[in-house]
Amino acid sequence: MRCNFFVAFIFLLLGMVPGCGRRPNWSLKTYHAEQRHVQLSVKPISESESQERFGRRVIKRGYYPLQLHIDNKSDAYCILNPSQMGVALASPKKVAKRLHHKSMLITTAMFMIGILGLEWFHPLSYASLAAFPVAAYLSARNRHITNSVIRDAIDKNEESIVIPPYSAITRHFFIAEHHFRPHFPIALIYTRDNQALQFDVLLTGTREMMQEYATREAQENAD
Repeated sequence: MRCNFFVAFIFLLLGMVPGCGRRPNWSLKTYHAEQRHVQLSVKPISESESQERFGRRVIKRGYYPLQLHIDNKSDAYCILNPSQMGVALASPKKVAKRLHHKSMLITTAMFMIGILGLEWFHPLSYASLAAFPVAAYLSARNRHITNSVIRDAIDKNEESIVIPPYSAITRHFFIAEHHFRPHFPIALIYTRDNQALQFDVLLTGTREMMQEYATREAQENAD
């Protein structure tokens, strides 16, 4: 009876851990274009890069990270309004929260293992002693993840981003998996004549991947 309870408890914990459902292979190529001496590029951030940059694998948790680089080589100001980006931007705060380690779950599990260890296998009882240091470590990691995600992120509620003449910016943004499409527009306001520089971003990938996105888009348009 006790063994069955222990096994059920372990499976319950595993069930609360986010899975790695099937997702299209993230092997898109960088988009790059130039208009009126303003260069714009959109680069998909790989899982290994997201692990290094944000401290966690982002795609595994349902978001696609992309890097936006704008190099203004003209003598005019350029303005990027996030609300004018033709893509559903995910909230950086929500992304950070999704990436957080489940410190409460892990701490509770360690306490439970320690209690069970007192009765069945004494060395496991030390897990309860390690719960507090582990909780403190994971909390620090979560703060680092939040800072890494939010810093330099583009938020849909953010005010306009100004790129002065002869300067460049590099920012990142996130798109929820169910909102992602490999093609979307980004418009910049060119202040010399207040005209819009329209960049039609197209991230090309494998034939299988592009067909999958096309099928998904066709299904949504049919609904």
